[in-house]
Amino acid sequence: PEYNCAYYAGTEGACADYGDGFANHGLNANAACCACGGGSGGGARQSEPPAPSGRSPRDLPSSGRCGRRVRHPWSRLTCAERQQYIDAVHTLYTDPALKQQLEDFVGTHVRAFPYAHSTSAFLAWHRQYLVGYENLLRTVPGAECQ
Repeated sequence: PEYNCAYYAGTEGACADYGDGFANHGLNANAACCACGGGSGGGARQSEPPAPSGRSPRDLPSSGRCGRRVRHPWSRLTCAERQQYIDAVHTLYTDPALKQQLEDFVGTHVRAFPYAHSTSAFLAWHRQYLVGYENLLRTVPGAECQ
């Protein structure tokens, strides 16, 4: 079996028996998995990273009405934040209008694969692609500014 949070959620007693061992990316199941009572990333995280030049992040230009975009690693998201992301992706797959947009978006990646992955533009292309993915997620009702 694959020992991830789904395993711990679906295996009775796994959190108690094995949740303190077997760290993955520095976190064990009891610290990282919502099913084991973790999921806050093993500790508090800043809501926003420090801004350059000692300025407050609120003083920096925003990305529209939703404010500045801040990406956090999955391991540092709270259970509620993880569930909100999962719910938004589920909506993309189940809402017919959004599903078509998602399929078009994925198709762009498939068609551009040889160009995006084999050139010096790789990082810039993927950076822009992720912004597009975030924008698509933000079309999901309830996830507009997440």
